[in-house]
Amino acid sequence: MKNLFYILFFCIACCALPAQEVLTPLRPVLPLQSRPTKGNVRIELPFFDDFSDYLGTPSLSRWKQGGGAFVSPSFARCAPTIGSVTLDAYNADGNLYVNTPTTEPFAADTLTSLPIRLDSALAFGAQARSLADSIGLSFYYMPGGGYGDMWKRIGDSPDHPDSLLLEFYDAVHDQWNLVWSTAGISADSLIARTGSPWQYVYVGIDTDVYLTADFQFRFRNYCSLDNTVEIGFVENSDQWHIDYVFLNDRRQRGKKALFDVAFVQQPPPMLQRYYAMPARQFRGSDMAVNIEVPITNLDATTHAIHDYHYRITYPDGSLLPGGDGVPIMDNIDPYDWTNSYYWVHSDIHCRFDTGVSFKKYVVTHVVTGGGGDSYRSNDTMRFVQYLENYYAYDDGSAENGYGVTSQSSAPMIACQYDLHVEDTLTAVALYFNKTRAGENEQIGFYITVWEDAGGTPGRIIYQDHEMRFAMFEGLNKFVMYRLESPIVVSGTVYVGIVQSGAGIINIGFDRNSNASQYMYYNVGGAWSTSYLEGSLMMRPYFGLQASMQQIMPIVSNQGLRIFPNPATSIVYVDCPTTSEVEIFDMCGRSVFRRQGTTFSVAGWRKGCYLVKVDGRMARLLVR
Repeated sequence: MKNLFYILFFCIACCALPAQEVLTPLRPVLPLQSRPTKGNVRIELPFFDDFSDYLGTPSLSRWKQGGGAFVSPSFARCAPTIGSVTLDAYNADGNLYVNTPTTEPFAADTLTSLPIRLDSALAFGAQARSLADSIGLSFYYMPGGGYGDMWKRIGDSPDHPDSLLLEFYDAVHDQWNLVWSTAGISADSLIARTGSPWQYVYVGIDTDVYLTADFQFRFRNYCSLDNTVEIGFVENSDQWHIDYVFLNDRRQRGKKALFDVAFVQQPPPMLQRYYAMPARQFRGSDMAVNIEVPITNLDATTHAIHDYHYRITYPDGSLLPGGDGVPIMDNIDPYDWTNSYYWVHSDIHCRFDTGVSFKKYVVTHVVTGGGGDSYRSNDTMRFVQYLENYYAYDDGSAENGYGVTSQSSAPMIACQYDLHVEDTLTAVALYFNKTRAGENEQIGFYITVWEDAGGTPGRIIYQDHEMRFAMFEGLNKFVMYRLESPIVVSGTVYVGIVQSGAGIINIGFDRNSNASQYMYYNVGGAWSTSYLEGSLMMRPYFGLQASMQQIMPIVSNQGLRIFPNPATSIVYVDCPTTSEVEIFDMCGRSVFRRQGTTFSVAGWRKGCYLVKVDGRMARLLVR
């Protein structure tokens, strides 16, 4: 049955509970039949890519452009080294493939190498290659969907009708030949069968039709979509992760060990709670106390870590005072998936700058595995710590989609943020996942802000008048929704959305950072804390300057002059003394009405108000 977990989860939610959080799988054009690439650009052996030193589009120095595959440092768990490439149901534009059946398998992504010279070796003069050179291609693969507890899963497992294929290009006959394939399966099943979710594959060159200057290989996948009528539910599915692709001569079929000490997971943030936060809000207490970084040894013997350390620098390369971590040296045993990784632990003794408007820091982690380390690209990783004008719990990459089921009520979704000082909320950035036919684009919502009520959202202090809808800029690209009027907030606030009706709205959900204790949902009047491990891709933006840029043009365009604006006490209105001044809060409630040219806002709740005089309107910011 297609995606059994999600179907059962959905059925339980509808039949047994009034509302329930759900996660959808991530990210259907005719079958992709990419033609071989011919020309002067050819790759010499060895061909190697472990997708460790770049993100997004597969490297154009190794792979053909397009095809829909994408590189991520965090989508696949426990990869051989940091980073892997994923094939799924999204095309290169981040949209689901169109014109495909709902449940029948269809051709989706393709990852095609550039031409590789297998006709001759040019290092010591042109020497013809032969089958005796033992040329072979190896790689690791893992089905998507993760493993273990259902609420910790990442992505979606391919089902039995789905498949992953490897094809070689035969330039002699101008055709692609299938040389290896596997049917859809879950990572849990692979663990039960082999002891590991990652599987090693070796395919040797066993016929001389491939020994040409135009040899290419490609990975392809077949997907099928969920069979459900729930709005916004059918989304990206059936992922396959590939890592450590290695093509070379003098290969031994049974030998997969390689002297390679490497990082395996993206570095953590340098903050305790957030991935990013406004510089204005940062305090030294927000720094993490320590960090842990996993390292792997892919060889069959123990190796020494000659040095692990991190450095924190400003963008210009200068060192943050105290930002040079203490070097760590130790031995690392061969990696065994059942024993997890080797974790290095480092205390953080430095503090970021305070009292600045914007700042970013570059955190560089380096591990040295000795002079015989085969590949150094996976020995260095960088993390940019942003202190700008927004809060983020997420790392910027969606591994699932989030929504709340409801039989009738309109779901509410909110995240908690704690401000050290008063600030002005001006916008909320959201990332929505694309669904099969854009079903979630039909679900309207209102950006809403709540005050704190003892640890849960309480009274609404801001809500849109106009309904918003899901918009898309591309894979993992946020869309900025500016508030109709900026609002001054302080202390603990909750920022989120109130849907106009039922349906799974499918907000991007990051599974690599866990902010579940700060996530809340409400259907029917009661707020509940999320139990799903992950973070909503929802980022509130702050800044008085941005708010004033938005307010002042509106004031002048309405032809109504109010001063001072912002105001703390007496406000003057440029109007006749006989005119009636009426003021509304941002929920549309009339809070003040009188005749005259002056009034006092002393003691009013801080925020934005709408002033109406003689049919003209303007916005007033009270501080």
